[in-house]
Amino acid sequence: MGQKDGSTVPPEFERERSTSSIDSAELRDFLRGGQMRQLDQLLAMLDKSPVLKNSSRLQYLQLGPKDRFEFQCRNFREFGQLLKRGEFRDFQTANQFNEIIGSPLTLLHFGMVIPAIQKLATEEQVEYWLPKMMNLEVIFTYVQTELGHGTWLSKLETTATFDKATRQFVLDSNTNTGYKFWPGHLGKSVTHAMLMAQLVIDGVCHGPHLFLVQVRDLNTFRPLPGVDIGDIGPTEGFMERDNGFLGLRGVRIPMKQMLMKYQVVTPEGQYSSLASPKVQFAAMLKIRTEIVPFSGLLIAAGATIATRYSILRRQCELRPGEGEWPVIDYLTQQDKLFPAICAMIAHQAAHRSLLRHVDNASVALESGRVDELNTLHCLLAGLKALTSAAALKHSLVLRGACGGHGFSLASGLPPIVTEADAMCTYEGDNIVMHQVCARNLAKTFAAFHMGGELQEGEVLSYLCAPEKGSAEISCCEDLMNCVLLVHLYERRSRWALERGCLELQSHISRRGLSKEDAWVASSVSMVQASVAHCQLFVVRSFLDTVNNYGFSPPLRSVMEKVCVLYALLGMRESLADFIMAGCVSKQSAAFVHEAIIALYGQLRPHILTLAEGFDFPDCLLNSCIGSSEGKPYEKLLQWAKSSQTNDPAFIQDMFHKYIKPVLQTPSKL
Repeated sequence: MGQKDGSTVPPEFERERSTSSIDSAELRDFLRGGQMRQLDQLLAMLDKSPVLKNSSRLQYLQLGPKDRFEFQCRNFREFGQLLKRGEFRDFQTANQFNEIIGSPLTLLHFGMVIPAIQKLATEEQVEYWLPKMMNLEVIFTYVQTELGHGTWLSKLETTATFDKATRQFVLDSNTNTGYKFWPGHLGKSVTHAMLMAQLVIDGVCHGPHLFLVQVRDLNTFRPLPGVDIGDIGPTEGFMERDNGFLGLRGVRIPMKQMLMKYQVVTPEGQYSSLASPKVQFAAMLKIRTEIVPFSGLLIAAGATIATRYSILRRQCELRPGEGEWPVIDYLTQQDKLFPAICAMIAHQAAHRSLLRHVDNASVALESGRVDELNTLHCLLAGLKALTSAAALKHSLVLRGACGGHGFSLASGLPPIVTEADAMCTYEGDNIVMHQVCARNLAKTFAAFHMGGELQEGEVLSYLCAPEKGSAEISCCEDLMNCVLLVHLYERRSRWALERGCLELQSHISRRGLSKEDAWVASSVSMVQASVAHCQLFVVRSFLDTVNNYGFSPPLRSVMEKVCVLYALLGMRESLADFIMAGCVSKQSAAFVHEAIIALYGQLRPHILTLAEGFDFPDCLLNSCIGSSEGKPYEKLLQWAKSSQTNDPAFIQDMFHKYIKPVLQTPSKL
């Protein structure tokens, strides 16, 4: 696996793979969503380009900020030429290739703006803008976050005021805190912005709407009049993301550059909404939907690197004369690797379930119903928070599992940690996202217990299910049951939500707090309720996938064990909750640990096959210690010697300028 160039496979890898009975191609097809052939075709296309084929990501990490940007621009030029020759069948394929070559200039252009245009623009707007976007005649980014506000859209300060006389919108940042801040690729790379601003007509604010705004001249690339734009400066490991700021002062755009499929402004200044205002955020939910599998991809890349390195790395001679053990044979190392492997597979299963809910919400939206869209929005908010936090947690553990070498950029792990860390903040702070989910849970729970009917479908159906008796758990084998574990997660989620709602009501009825203050006072419990609900969704989705995907018997047997292990690891992390919810007793709680250790042993023969499930090519892993051909120490030494800081002339210059004078100055001590 991962061998694309005929290089030698380490015998340690061969031995590990030979112990597994599962078909790696079948696992790969499931994890990639049936896109194996597409990725292979893109990699073949990469090999045909002399510039891109020799474009080493590891070399890129040695560069300074300006050289990195030139690297991106050079790769963008090659990518653009391929696109204009018609090499890509659709924009999704083009965007996937762009990610492979490490040129992020158009990630939001293809990944977010084009889908929004397709969903929220009128037919005329689509006809005008989509060809320009698809052919890269313009480069867009999505611009929402401001210095003063991010998630709370109703408080955005940038305004788009309609001028009836000229039939134009006039855009203003109004204050320093109204400056757009953080949008990716805005600083140095784009010509246009899909921008969120408050629509104002005759002094009346109609809330945030989307506008298409040109920010730079297409010939000179200089900012247009009234546009103050630039890069926000270095960020935590995100040097290549080109995050930018944007200030607008009296910038005028034609009225046809407001997205008007569902919200309309007439030339006379009459405003009407053809659907709920929530509709315009439907396209924005796409990126949160994709965060779930993307978090799994990050974990998977880290797991591939860490597992391969753990097989090759040897540490400690436990018995004299027997030699050092491979690190992977230590149970404590497996306790770092298996949770990540389980999470990466669980996130892909959850994504499959999410896509079904997205389809249902889209069908409902076409018929004018937004109830399912609201449910999906709240679920995605919670899942975004849950899965991005998991990606950060596991990537940090995996980096630590590789010891000191894991902290080198050459390991490929620090960039994964950085990406996961940022994911916990962009598209909504995780705590805020959990509160969005929790508010919907509390509203539904309260309505049901006041005699109303549950309208939220299967996602919340467990709230009105009859309470089942406590499960009899007398040994660890009793916990090796996916259906039982889903039941335990349902019970724990009901308990967490009921506890949060009772706490909320107590703050109102006993302490006399307002609803707003009561929510703040009970917000910690409500966030925990959201976490419990989202964990249940993932576990249940995993079980549904095991039962309904159609795995071959060998792979299904392994996937059942992975599903059980994922659920048990979640119980271990929140064991106090499961005990207080009456899911398990204090005595039977000990069996959770025992079952986890037993599953480690049962899954040990499959650990490398599972970790390599996505079959990442080396050009995507960009790791000296996780390469498919092994040789971690040779590659690390080679990478170290190639560092620009080893330039002899530079070192000599620094010595004679700064170090030698100190060494040769007489001391008076």
